[in-house]
Amino acid sequence: MPIDGVKVTDITLHIDDRGSLFQAAGGKWIQRVYIVTDPVRGTVRGFHRHMEESEVFCIISGSAKFVLIDPSDPPRVTIADCAGGTPFLPTPDVQIDEYTLSAARLQTITIPAGVYHGWVSLEDNTVLVAVADRPYNPADKECLPADAFGDLWTVRAR
Repeated sequence: MPIDGVKVTDITLHIDDRGSLFQAAGGKWIQRVYIVTDPVRGTVRGFHRHMEESEVFCIISGSAKFVLIDPSDPPRVTIADCAGGTPFLPTPDVQIDEYTLSAARLQTITIPAGVYHGWVSLEDNTVLVAVADRPYNPADKECLPADAFGDLWTVRAR
């Protein structure tokens, strides 16, 4: 069962002789829009969570693997800041969900407040568009080291 409040939504792409158009997010709740570029495949951004802010992400170029950690069993660790932290061993029942988003199949992923999340670019020149329901507040952000739950970022053969 997915983490409560996480939602992946397909996007309708409208194409005609002028080009294409799609809407990644909309509504009065939008307070901030930002764009993240990862020029090199394998760039990891995570883990962090916002206690009050919810976000919607869309990959518009390239692809990315998102890793989400269920907040109902929060890590027991002292967080120094987003540049570091104290590694720890998570309890075995921590739910870890993975999603892959790609510009080849336009989708959004909604990450509710409180959910630890991060992502790794799977292709060079991956571009992410993010929309948040609040203005940026650094005090609202809690970080964990990218390897806090082991290597979740490597793509494994199957």
